[in-house]
Amino acid sequence: MWDEMREESMRGLPFCVLLFIIIGTNSFAASVEDAMHLVEENRFEEAIHILELEANKNDHEAQYELGKIIFYSGKGEKDPTKGANLLREAASSGNIKAIRELGLIYYNGWFLDVKRYDAARAMFEIGANAGDAESKYYLGNMYLSGLDVKIDHNKALYYYKQASLSGCKKANFKIGYLYCIESSSVYNLRLAKEYLKKIYKESAPSSFLLALICSDDDGCSDEDYFKYIKTSHDLGFHHAIARLADCYFSGIGVQRDFVKAINLYKEGSFLGNVDCMNKLAYLYAEGIIVPCDQRMARSYLNRASCASDNKVDMFFDLEH
Repeated sequence: MWDEMREESMRGLPFCVLLFIIIGTNSFAASVEDAMHLVEENRFEEAIHILELEANKNDHEAQYELGKIIFYSGKGEKDPTKGANLLREAASSGNIKAIRELGLIYYNGWFLDVKRYDAARAMFEIGANAGDAESKYYLGNMYLSGLDVKIDHNKALYYYKQASLSGCKKANFKIGYLYCIESSSVYNLRLAKEYLKKIYKESAPSSFLLALICSDDDGCSDEDYFKYIKTSHDLGFHHAIARLADCYFSGIGVQRDFVKAINLYKEGSFLGNVDCMNKLAYLYAEGIIVPCDQRMARSYLNRASCASDNKVDMFFDLEH
């Protein structure tokens, strides 16, 4: 019936009008989703054109996506002020992602003279109340590190757990870390291991922290220790190299392999790992496994004394 009515309504229309109707009703209707597909294909100019059209129609999702591109990206027109203004427009329409993004800008101090933790917290609280996992995660960071609030491990733990329940996997590491702080009221190694094991296969700091817990746990096997250290190394955590090399050197949880051990010590030395440099200096000085070479030993010792292998924040930046 609808087809017959459509045919009847078109009778007698000029050809140019019919052509316009046909083209208009069958042409590609660009949307924000289409624009983001173009972004994935690095077709930024086309994507920005679509997003600008939609943003001008007060589409808050388009304002959010366009704001991010213009604020961060070197593609197209990079203008932090304009990008932030678009994010504010989207946020004023209730776009939670835009609200969180503004929070991150204030939190990190991007293109600002100083970090605005007070403004960041206000944004994250709005996002958290709306169920946004990332907002909950960053509120946890603020209470963990005392950013615009007093350090409160219980509140940090609360927000991290809420973030985890909302699908934020990286929150599990922070939960595990909090449970490892001996001076904290939430100290609990059993729970620390429980949360860290959820993500150790995809989180280098989590697997490394599990290995450290394991090294002090009589109930943990050498094989488990090796598994966690190797996972951390394989995920790119260079602080794990010295410990992994030690495993191969001493046969901890794995068959002894001096060749792998030496190669790992050298890899770690190249990456600036002081423990690896000191180990190589010792081996060359004593002629253990490698030829005795005092010149090489002194070279590694000198490099170790000059290296800056920051052990304080070897796991992560607590604010991220």
